[in-house]
Amino acid sequence: MARGISWPIQWKLRHLEIGICTSSQYHTIIEQTPHLQTFVMEDCVGYLEDSRMMTSRSFDQPCASILKSLTIMSCSLCLEELELLLSWTPILIHLELVFHRDLFDSVLDGSCLEQIIKSKLPLLRQFTFFFSYKYSSQSGNPSNSIKSIIAPFRAPFWLEEKRWYVTCDRVLEMQIVRIYTIPVKVRHESTLWYDNSFDYMPFHLRRLYLRASNTAFSNLNHVFTGEHSVTLSEYGMKYVNNLIRCEISSTDYICRLIRASSNKTNEDIILDLSKCNIDNNAVEDLADALEQDNTCITLNLSKNSIQDIGAQYLANMLEHNTTLNAIDLSGNRIGDLGTQFLVECLKYNTTLMKLNLNGNSGQSCLIVEAILKIRTDRTLTTLDISSTRIGNMGVEILANYLKFNTTITVLNISNNNIDDTEVQYVANLLKDDKILNSIDLSNNLIGDQGARYLLENLEHNTTLLTLKLGKNKTPYCIFVENIVKIRGDRTLTTVDISHHRSEDDDVRLIITALKDNKALVSMNMSKNQIGYLGLQHLTIFLRHTMTFTILDLSTNQIDNKGTEALVSILRNLMTLTTLNISNNQISNHGIHAITDALKYNKTLTKLDISSNQIDASGAQYLAEALQYNQSIASLNMSNNSIGPEGAQFFANTLQNAHIQTLNELIMSNNRIDDIGVQYLSDALKENTTLTIIDLSSNQIVGQGILHLADALKNNTTLTALYYRNNRMQSIDTKYLADALKCNNSLTLLSLQCNEIGDDGAMHLGDALKNNKTLTTLHFYDNIIGAVGAKHFGDLLCHNTTLTTLVLGFNQIGSRGAQHLADALQRNTTLTTLHLKYNGIGDVGVQYLADTLHHNTVLTTLYLSGNDNKNGGAKYLADALQHNITLTTLHFGENSIGALGAQHLSNLLRHNTTITTLFLGYSGIGQRGTQHLADALQHNTTLTTLDLEYNGIGDAGAHYLAAVLLHNTVLTILNLSGNEIKNGGAQVLGNALQHNITLTTLYLYENNFGDLGTEYLCDALQHNRTLITLQLGLNYIELVGAQHLSDVLQRNTTLTTLDLRHNELGELGTQHLSDALQHNKTLTTIDLSENEIGDVGAQYLCNALQHNTTLTTINLSENEIGDAGAQCLGNVLQHNTTLIRLNLQRNYIGDDAMYMIKELLGRRSQ
Repeated sequence: MARGISWPIQWKLRHLEIGICTSSQYHTIIEQTPHLQTFVMEDCVGYLEDSRMMTSRSFDQPCASILKSLTIMSCSLCLEELELLLSWTPILIHLELVFHRDLFDSVLDGSCLEQIIKSKLPLLRQFTFFFSYKYSSQSGNPSNSIKSIIAPFRAPFWLEEKRWYVTCDRVLEMQIVRIYTIPVKVRHESTLWYDNSFDYMPFHLRRLYLRASNTAFSNLNHVFTGEHSVTLSEYGMKYVNNLIRCEISSTDYICRLIRASSNKTNEDIILDLSKCNIDNNAVEDLADALEQDNTCITLNLSKNSIQDIGAQYLANMLEHNTTLNAIDLSGNRIGDLGTQFLVECLKYNTTLMKLNLNGNSGQSCLIVEAILKIRTDRTLTTLDISSTRIGNMGVEILANYLKFNTTITVLNISNNNIDDTEVQYVANLLKDDKILNSIDLSNNLIGDQGARYLLENLEHNTTLLTLKLGKNKTPYCIFVENIVKIRGDRTLTTVDISHHRSEDDDVRLIITALKDNKALVSMNMSKNQIGYLGLQHLTIFLRHTMTFTILDLSTNQIDNKGTEALVSILRNLMTLTTLNISNNQISNHGIHAITDALKYNKTLTKLDISSNQIDASGAQYLAEALQYNQSIASLNMSNNSIGPEGAQFFANTLQNAHIQTLNELIMSNNRIDDIGVQYLSDALKENTTLTIIDLSSNQIVGQGILHLADALKNNTTLTALYYRNNRMQSIDTKYLADALKCNNSLTLLSLQCNEIGDDGAMHLGDALKNNKTLTTLHFYDNIIGAVGAKHFGDLLCHNTTLTTLVLGFNQIGSRGAQHLADALQRNTTLTTLHLKYNGIGDVGVQYLADTLHHNTVLTTLYLSGNDNKNGGAKYLADALQHNITLTTLHFGENSIGALGAQHLSNLLRHNTTITTLFLGYSGIGQRGTQHLADALQHNTTLTTLDLEYNGIGDAGAHYLAAVLLHNTVLTILNLSGNEIKNGGAQVLGNALQHNITLTTLYLYENNFGDLGTEYLCDALQHNRTLITLQLGLNYIELVGAQHLSDVLQRNTTLTTLDLRHNELGELGTQHLSDALQHNKTLTTIDLSENEIGDVGAQYLCNALQHNTTLTTINLSENEIGDAGAQCLGNVLQHNTTLIRLNLQRNYIGDDAMYMIKELLGRRSQ
């Protein structure tokens, strides 16, 4: 310590140079050397103990010093310490200071220095300083441009009173800011480094260097740092004068770009500052300098730390710069706001041609590149920026720029996550646009409101001809797409706006779009929300349409009021031939009005009024109208309640000899019973026009078939008879068989779900051996055994017209299969054979396989559930390897095992026609799956594969995932019940992120839990094709529900989600309900068996108040009580889209359940 030194009395020392010195040591030295006039120290440092000593009273008073000159080569004192140190030498005339800081602080501030000099050094005449600090975007530096740093040095004190001139520069490549007096005057030879690499040497290395330079500067070759010997060049140092700097002087306050002098021309025009960690402060200085620069043409600022404010500085510069034509800003942190600044500057800048913003955080960055592309290429007519995630501001920027567009006619901004808010900018653009004629907005997130924005503004647009809106959140988007299509094509003959939730005013828009169309023939407006007012608009249009023939208004809200408008159409439109008004809550009153119009209509040939509220009275109105109407050929009355009385009214009409046109009458599910059938049978004896009649599900259990058979003996016109689900017995078939021996007109006979047995098969088989008209026979579920199959075999041996035979769910066994196989050896017409669940076994399959070696007509074969093993699989595989006609094979629910799967994989390697293969419940396991997957790597025809409940596990899922990565034909895959856990779910999820063809995936009962659900949800964030996903019975709990909720708010393709039998609970249901408030595509969700309770039901009610797409919800077995049911009932008063709600097996009382059934019943009628 300096205090411990024995100082000479009256020491005459006048000049002193030392190394490291603390503040307290410095105080002691000048106190003990009263004659000292010049003091030079290499380092002046402050320590904690030294700072404490300096705050004591002994340091407060100035020393009796006559020091005139002080030089500190490396000062690390803070402002307070520096001020105290200078106060000890009040008559100082010359001061030289060098500071090196890690951050900018008050020591480097010109105003602070001015105050210190004025108060502590009033006699100071020469002040030379060199300050520098290192900056970085992570260091927490305040916003300090070199302009703001130099500003205090422009005060009169510096420029006029003292005439001390200061320069500040920022070394862009090395993150250094320097402030120094000019001209630079240094005392030591070593300080030459102050203007070069000295700034970049670490503190300990500078100290070693300075010490070495005092003794052997010229011979310094190495600097030793610990164990390593490092040359200055090896340390990577560069002279500052050879680096790019932004420099500003206090004399003129102009920022300039300083580069090393070079003979290379390209260095003058190309400025490469990539990977220099340049932040907003640095880019502010660079931008100021470039405003004055007229040489730089290309600027590379890629991979730096520039943010929005930095982009603003560059944008301001570009408004004035006239030489830059290319800037690379890729890999920075510029967001949407920064992008907007850059776009704004392009209004004034006319020289910039290229701007690279790839890899920035702003979604709209690529928009700037697109705008530059438009501006620089005057021949460009198509702009494609699809799949670039341009974001909200990007859409706004683009739309605003295109308001001045004069060349772009085709714009593709599909797959950009554009939602209702963002599409509003596009809509506003369309209002006055006169150039664009095609826009692609498909595969975005546009909902009902966004579609309506577009529609409203399109009323003023006259140039847009094509607007693509497919794969958005709502069917209403397709409605808007169709409006543009309709408007742009005056020769359009068919318009389909079904399933679009269109309302009455939307009909007005359609009519407006069609105003110039003179060729329209048909319009499908089914499954919307069209009522009386919408029909009025339609009526006005159709009055002047002379080509219109087909109108589908099924499943709307027409009711009896709407029939008033329909009457006007039927009375005035003399070209209409087909009208479908099924499922519209029309009762007898509405039917009465329609039938009055039908009496005078001469053109309508097909009328569908099924699923309304028509009873016998309504049937009477219709029957009477048919006696006057001479045009209706097809009438669908199914799913009403006309009863036997109503059937009698129609029978009377059919007996009318003047009725020459009606040839199709569909009366299924109308409770007409035996009496009603008797009336109709009597009519069929006389009627000569009816060709198709459907009497299914009409509670006919007595003598009805006897009367019907009697009628068929004489009828020569009926071609199709549907008599399903009427408890027909074997004795009844005898009556029918006797009739068929005489009948030569029927081509289709459907008797499924009856009880005809072997005897019935015998009667019908014998009767049809020589039949020359029947092509299709349905005997599904009729208790037929081997004997019955023999009768059908005999039939096939002789019959030459039958093409389809359905015998599923009977009991024919292997003997029955043999009979049929023998017959197929000779038959040359049958194309479809259905033998599901008949117990035929491997032996029976062998018989059929032997036939398939030679059969060249069969295309579809159902053999599921027939007790087959791997032997049966081998027989089939061998037979079908070279078969060129079979396309569909159902062989599931047979225990074929891995070996059987291997046999079938050989089939898939060679067969080129099979498109559908069902192998569920076949015990193929992991090995069997591997065999099939290997075959599928090369198969190019299979589109549907069912492998449910085969125990394939994670390993099997892995094999199939590898297939999904490359296969481009498979669309449906069923992997339910296959013990697929987290690992399997993960590989399937990864595959789904890349697969572009699969639309349906079944994963029911695989127990992969929340983690597996997360993997699949990650896939759904990217997958754009999957529309049906089944995840029931997978132990999905709260966390899994959260993942599903997140994906449902983003996914725009999924329409059906099955989550039954999981463990969602109340909170899991809450997460899903939050998503359902915003989801616009899901129509069906199954939440049964999830313990959601009344609280969970309440959450769903909140969702249903906003959701407008869900039509089906299953909430069975969920412990819901009356409170939850009441809440659901209240929602149903307002929600108009939910059609099916399953609440079975809950704790709901009769009154609450009755209320819900009533509410749902009204909308389903």
